Parts: sequence; C-alpha cells; structure tokens
Amino acid sequence: MRWAHLHGWRCLLEVPLPCLKGIDERRPDRQGVVDILISGRGGLPDLVIELDRADKRWSARKLAAAAADGMTAIWVRWGGRYPSRVPLPPSVTLIQIKIPYRRRRLSSEQLTLFSSG
Repeated sequence: MRWAHLHGWRCLLEVPLPCLKGIDERRPDRQGVVDILISGRGGLPDLVIELDRADKRWSARKLAAAAADGMTAIWVRWGGRYPSRVPLPPSVTLIQIKIPYRRRRLSSEQLTLFSSG
C-alpha cells in the first residue's frame, strides 16, 4: 500500500463493493467486502486484492464478481493448502506463496500483550 500511495494511487482497506451485493444465494442481503481496493488512475481499472491463508470459495466468488465488473482481481494465498483447490475464472489472478505455517496456542501472557485493557 505504501508503494501505491507514493505513486499517487488511493488505497482502501475492507471495502464493500456494490457489485458484491447479493452474490451469495444463501444470504442475498450479505454485502461482500474486499480486503484491499486500489483505485485506478489514468484510465486504468481499479485493483481489488483478497489476502487469505485458507481456500475460501467466498473470496473466489467476490473476486470473480469484481472482475466481471471491470476491476483487476488478484487473490494472494499464503500458507494453507497448496496448491489451491478452488476453481477460478481466468479473469482472477492467483498468487500462491508457499510458506510454512503452524498453529500454536497462545499463552495468557501473549494474549495480554494484545488486549486493550
């Protein structure tokens, strides 16, 4: 995001997009939100990015809808299942970063570091 800001692009986090409203048949009132929206400039399309560790079909559907609406859609998958098993249309670019990931239980001292109290 810093690079985009330095080059005059506008970056927003957790952005609801009108094209994502109603794409979930089970919950038609659900509003889809993308992780990152970088506004295009100079006639370039907006860029939407999803960042996930898990193979989320919902992320794939959101990106496909954004791409169908004329945006450039990128899914950055890190860790998790490799390669991804979620089918993607050619309009969505997948970047998979294979990194070791291991869940671990946090101690009460580690949790205290992040508490707001």
